[in-house]
Order: sequence, then structure tokens, then C-alpha cells
Amino acid sequence: MTSLCVYVMTEIPVVSTSPTVQSFVTGSTVNIACTAVAYPPPTYAWRYGDSGQIVETASDPGRADIPVESDRVSTDQHGLLTIKNATLDDAGRWECIATNKLGVGSDVSLLKYIGGYSLSIIIIFTSATPQR
Repeated sequence: MTSLCVYVMTEIPVVSTSPTVQSFVTGSTVNIACTAVAYPPPTYAWRYGDSGQIVETASDPGRADIPVESDRVSTDQHGLLTIKNATLDDAGRWECIATNKLGVGSDVSLLKYIGGYSLSIIIIFTSATPQR
């Protein structure tokens, strides 16, 4: 008689964000990817700054303890954070948090504001005297 042993590896999430540092200008769209090696597969959330404000993930739409996504800031079930029409207020520390039944892992990405778009218009007036 042959017996079969099946081992299921379980793992606390080991998290990484990409890019770890990103510069942006006013009005741009910013994307930060978060990946986690874990089993069972984790759910993702993003925390902004030291405020503890958490952006709700698509895989946890019913949780009442965290704010709902805005029109500008959203996440997906795969850990991607998207910030549309970025502003100076979006600069700072963004932490990805991956959670499964074994534990929690996190990693941080830093957004650096480098300014806004500017438009310079230079008008040069010249006068010319017709040659004869």
C-alpha cells in the first residue's frame, strides 16, 4: 500500500513595494505596486503617512473601520495603489499592508513632490524698418 503525504506551506506575508521612491508633479497619475509572498494569499490595504488613514481595498469593500476609496485614490485586489490628479498633499510615506490568517507584513514607498506644471509664454515684439 502506498501512502501520499501532502504538505501545505503556509507563510506570513513578505511584502515589497515598487518603486520605493517616486517623484511626481501636480496633476500626474501615480502608481505604486505592492507584492507579497504568502500563503494563504493576502488581502492588501494602503496607509498614508503617520495619520493611520487606510485606503480600502477592492477585496475588502464591506469593512466599516476604514475609509472608502475616493475618486482620486484607489487600490485593487492585487495591491496596486493608484493616485489620480496627484497634489502636494499626496507626498509622503505610503505603506502597503498585506494580511493573511498567519500574520501581517508591510513595506513603505515614498512619494516626493517636485512641483507643478508651469507654462511660460514669451512674446517678443520687434520692429523692422523696410529696406529700400
